[in-house]
Parts: sequence; structure tokens; C-alpha cells
Amino acid sequence: MTKRYRVQVSFQEKITPNGRYLQYCFSAKHPTVIAFSRPDGEGVIYSNLARTQGMILPRELTVYFGERKTITATVETVDGIAATAAELIPPAELQPTKAPGSIGVSGSVIQGQLIHRVRPEYPLMDKAERRSGTVILAAVIGTDGRIHNLEVLDSPSASMEQSALKAVQQWEYRPYMLDGEPVEVNTTINVVFNLRG
Repeated sequence: MTKRYRVQVSFQEKITPNGRYLQYCFSAKHPTVIAFSRPDGEGVIYSNLARTQGMILPRELTVYFGERKTITATVETVDGIAATAAELIPPAELQPTKAPGSIGVSGSVIQGQLIHRVRPEYPLMDKAERRSGTVILAAVIGTDGRIHNLEVLDSPSASMEQSALKAVQQWEYRPYMLDGEPVEVNTTINVVFNLRG
């Protein structure tokens, strides 16, 4: 069964729900726009662009996570739709939504909420080889201020990765407040391993 959708795409720099900036670039050879959110490598390719009703719309969309293609969609028809169309007007009984269950906060902002930090041990092998670098972690900080999920986005070595995970898992934060209510936070944490002298 083929599903059909109304599609409208506007191209601009914006902050994603996880607090990262989307970056857009045009293909030099094809009528294509590529959007990427770093460092995750989440990407969308809007290809076979066409101008219609004063807008530029893609006829094909491909969504990537890293190098893996996750969704491919082809636009078969585009129907004109006005902002006042009945299907866009919410029901009168609809209540305003509550604050989001989770929000994206930059690592530099959430660092100010840190109340308990465990320093990672410098792995002996990395120290002997005078290897330094930064482990970048994606983290979910719960409404209790504790780390509930950690994922490695980038690491100079497996041993630094394990040391960073072990230490950061024990960190505690003041709960992040939004409109007077604690919310779950999606953020990134940088753990720097640096040999001095």
C-alpha cells in the first residue's frame, strides 16, 4: 500500500531537539540539499528539488543515521494547502500541551548544574604512549539529576572510552528546571584526557 503525504520543506539553520545545530549544504552537481546534525551523523538528503507554489520542494527524501540509510520516501503528489485549512485547525477542546518530557541542553550549560564529579583514571597504556584526546558522550540526565543513559559518540581509544564511561556514570547534577518543573535533559559531555609536561 502506498501512503501519500503533503510535504513542505523550508531550509534554514535551526537547533534540533537534542540541542545540536543542523547544517545545510547544496550539492554542486545535482538539485540536492543535504542536512546533517553533528556529531551524531544524522542526515537527510532532499533531492530532485522542484519549485511549486512559490516553494522549493523535494521529490525524494532519504534519512541517514551515520552511513546507514534508514528511510527513503518519494513524493508522488503535492496538494496546495492553506494555513487556514480545516485539517490544520486544532479542535476547540484541545488543551495546551505541558512542558516537554525531555529537552536538549548544550554541554556548556548543563556543566553549570554539575554537583558531584568523579574524575576518570588516565589509562596506563594511553599514558605510556602519551596519547591524549577527548571522549565525547551523549547523555540523558534524569529529573533526579542522575545519568540514566550514556553513549559514546567519539573516543581516541577504547581504554579512554571505558574510563570516561565509568567515571561519568557516577556524576550527579542539580535537576534542570523548565517552567518550575524538573525535566529530563539530552546533552553531550566531553571528557578530556590531557598529559601535562
